[in-house]
Amino acid sequence: MFYLFNTIHAHQADYLNSALRRHGVDSVVLTNGLSPEGQPVYSIVCPHAAEAEQARHLLLTDRAFINDLHPECAGEVRILRRENTAVLTRLLSSRRLLILSGCALVIALCGYVFEL
Repeated sequence: MFYLFNTIHAHQADYLNSALRRHGVDSVVLTNGLSPEGQPVYSIVCPHAAEAEQARHLLLTDRAFINDLHPECAGEVRILRRENTAVLTRLLSSRRLLILSGCALVIALCGYVFEL
């Protein structure tokens, strides 16, 4: 099972699941334990990797999919997209990656200068 989306609102999970199904993704809503506040957590899962990849594409990048959603649910998906973008931005601007990029640039320049 491939987990796609977690929420504490059952109606939102059902609505998002039906929207994914309208776009050809075979997904299921499961109860996945309790939140720290004691409310049940509902997860949307896909049984196959290819369908999970398609569902992630729909959730994270497809504009037509988000335009097809109810505004309340579209807001949650936009928050998910912002979080995903923030993680990528933090990764690309991390200190380790900047040091690695600087070292690669120095090696490339040395190779160019010394014609290696």
